Amino acid sequence: MPKEYRLCTFSRAADGGDRCHADRTGGEPAALADDITSDESRAALGAELDAQLRADLQEFPLYLNEDANGKLYRIALERTKEGTYTSEQVPVTDDELKELESIGHRILITPDGQLPRSIAIAEGDASSMAVSSTCPLPANFNMSGLSNGQAYGSQYSLTSNRPAGTSTQWVVFEFYTKNYRGMPIHSPITLFYDDVLQGWGGFFGNNSGAYDPQGNYVGCGSTALFNSQIEGWYQLPGWAPPPGTPGNANWRSKTFNGSNSCGNEMYDGWPYANPYYRITMHANTGKWVGYQIEQKVSGVWQILTPWKSLQVTSAPWPWIANPPVPSVPPLDSSNEGIRISTTDGAPNWIVFVKNLDCGWF
Repeated sequence: MPKEYRLCTFSRAADGGDRCHADRTGGEPAALADDITSDESRAALGAELDAQLRADLQEFPLYLNEDANGKLYRIALERTKEGTYTSEQVPVTDDELKELESIGHRILITPDGQLPRSIAIAEGDASSMAVSSTCPLPANFNMSGLSNGQAYGSQYSLTSNRPAGTSTQWVVFEFYTKNYRGMPIHSPITLFYDDVLQGWGGFFGNNSGAYDPQGNYVGCGSTALFNSQIEGWYQLPGWAPPPGTPGNANWRSKTFNGSNSCGNEMYDGWPYANPYYRITMHANTGKWVGYQIEQKVSGVWQILTPWKSLQVTSAPWPWIANPPVPSVPPLDSSNEGIRISTTDGAPNWIVFVKNLDCGWF
């Protein structure tokens, strides 16, 4: 049986409601309907919200990995000493594990060589999506920032059961967030993934951007505190900054941020899962990548950001200096990996991911 680290199991809020996150309507914590000017009411509100969070974290587990020696680690996007970005195995400290437990996380352990979705099914996820899908990633999970700014819960797999003759990789999942909007972080989604961060996909998160040394604005505008965009990555491990110039990640990994792929603004949805979103992303052998985002309104999915697409064979590339050839990042469609992750850099936020599925056509 797979291992599970769990502080305890908590009931739903005091009103007894066993709420579905996708369709919460009303049913707010009882204390919110009371006079919250008194110390007693404020304390009751805090207790009910804490109970709600702990209940949510039971439904959306946080996954850690375990190596052959029984040591726990998290998947993190890290720069190696050679200058490339890879999915590094960062050890989990005792203090970090205690903090995760104190928050109320239900922690599931994925031993090396096993897939997170198989762990989820073994732990009782009997939904048709979890059982019938060939996607290696779990259907429901969370990604969280600890008080030290480290991001936990990122997911990836280098294999995804690609059938012969297929040309398009896809992923879809629903999500809502807590304390995420405006944080200096974002969540990359990478298709045709192969461990090193090189290729194309997209992201959602803070995209207020900045100017590069050439004066080009990278991002979607100063008010883009939580939106989405197509993104590309290109590793240049043999290309260093000029002598005497401080090292800069932009010298070896560049991001394409074409304004025509900017999505519409989003907002935190916890504790009512409102607003509640769904993102769909495709990439194919014709070098196209695209995505759309929907929002659930009164139980009905409505388009928030219509399909944004980019053929990456001709995308302009904002290099700081003259690059080596080729100047456009490759989209290596011989890969079949997938990655859903979040960057380090901000404390005390959560992304709740629900009904994730992925595949090929």
